[in-house]
Formats: sequence, C-alpha cells, structure tokens
Amino acid sequence: MQLEIHILQSFPPANLNRDENGMPKSTVFGGRPRARISSQCQKRAVRLSYQENSALKPEHFAQRSRAWMPELKELLTLQEIPEAQAETAAKLALEVLGAKIEGDRVESKTILFLGKTEIEAVANILIKNWNAIALV
Repeated sequence: MQLEIHILQSFPPANLNRDENGMPKSTVFGGRPRARISSQCQKRAVRLSYQENSALKPEHFAQRSRAWMPELKELLTLQEIPEAQAETAAKLALEVLGAKIEGDRVESKTILFLGKTEIEAVANILIKNWNAIALV
C-alpha cells in the first residue's frame, strides 16, 4: 500500500525558495503552476524560529559551518600558543571530528554541526594536553 500526501498551504507573496539562478522554484500541481517550497526551506524556518523564540541563551545553540578553524585557532592563540602551531593543532583536531581540510584552506569541505561549548571543549582538551601534543 502506498500513501501519498500532497499539501497546499497559503503563504503571503514572497520568494521563499529559490533555484541556483535566484528564480522562485515552481511546479505544476492540479493543472496550475504553483510556487514550490522544499523541505530544506521548511527545516531552516524551524531552526530559525527555535533561535528567535527560545528561552535558551545563544551559546546553547549549535550551528552548521565549514569555518571552525579560525575560531579554534583563536582560542588556542589566546592561551599563548604560537600561531603556526595553533593552526596545525586546530586543523588536526577538526579532522579528528570529521572535517576534511585540504592544503592551506581555512574552510573545510565538510560541514560540522558544533556549538560554542563544543569548540571551547576541543580547545580546552588541546590546551590541557598541549605538552603531549607539542612533542608529536
């Protein structure tokens, strides 16, 4: 048995979902062209509403990003770790977490879902074990 559910929902005039050319995504449904909203668009709206309407503090939220290396490197350099070593340690730590960083890139090829708490925890682990890490 297969069950398909199609939902028509009214939205005020807006370009909620764009294609790669910036044009509104559309589909033909019921013989008429209609604006199409992807599930990704709806999920993003839910994520943003949690952040805007939540009693939680901003530091309790995580975000998806490719650019965690500069933040981790900064936390390490604030503890007087030389910049070159901090960059190498940040790169290796993020690779352990699953990031794929190529060459001298600042951004990884993979998106990591982390919060400030997690990045600070990684930095604290590196700092706490710096003598063992620096020898390698």
